[in-house]
Amino acid sequence: MILKVDLSKAFDRANWLYIRLLLTHLGFPYVYIKWIMSCIKDVSYSVLINGEATSFSPLLFLLIMEGLSRSIIVACNRNQLVSIKISENLYLTHLLFVDDILIFLNGSIGDTTILQNIFKLFQ
Repeated sequence: MILKVDLSKAFDRANWLYIRLLLTHLGFPYVYIKWIMSCIKDVSYSVLINGEATSFSPLLFLLIMEGLSRSIIVACNRNQLVSIKISENLYLTHLLFVDDILIFLNGSIGDTTILQNIFKLFQ
């Protein structure tokens, strides 16, 4: 099973609590989390990408995607998801491309149920 998910508007709907919990899980000290959250939560900003002003921050999007990526990896490590074997020691679960994610699974009901739970948590 290959699933392509378009996340082009994911940052527009980002939950600040999710970002705070992710930073905590990643081991950031409370002082840094408080500082980061004050920089992204209660301000308006513009980022120049190729010379054009945008409100989209690729760095924040990458942070959000790190949480989804780690959830998929943890599920595979717990044998809850079955990844695709590429070679003897290489397994593929997902690929991230800008604002899309490709997920490679065996397509079983168990895999789809676990993936659905991961997306509910991510949502």
